[in-house]
Amino acid sequence: MSKLNILRNTGILLGAMSLLYTGMTYAQEEMGTESIGKVEFQKNCGSCHGVGGKGDGPMVEFLTQKPSDLTTISKRNNGVYPQKKVYNWIRDPEGIRVHGTAEMPIWGQRYSEEIIEAYGPDYTGPGSSVRQRILELVFYIGNIQE
Repeated sequence: MSKLNILRNTGILLGAMSLLYTGMTYAQEEMGTESIGKVEFQKNCGSCHGVGGKGDGPMVEFLTQKPSDLTTISKRNNGVYPQKKVYNWIRDPEGIRVHGTAEMPIWGQRYSEEIIEAYGPDYTGPGSSVRQRILELVFYIGNIQE
């Protein structure tokens, strides 16, 4: 690879990282004291898993399977919070459905559909990527571990 191509690719990468950082900073400033992950959790997970993640949300009585207590993931994993595993549970990229039944939505798919609907299939703008939204959830869930 020529030096020119390396410089060009580096410039493209730095530009993309700058846009992503700017979008994240802007989104965090708009959020105020609440984290993006907390808002995503309350919006998408709280109705089943509960505000505190204990599996006691208001929809529990309508579900056939009780939602997991998300505050004990580390405890159930010998004291280690398995970030990659939690990411894959939420994203469910291969249709593994490790979380059991189809009652639990595949948020990676849901987020992708929301972005495509709002911005079109080619949108890659800052602050709206599927990966970023899932990572914010993963970090938030990591922070509520007992």
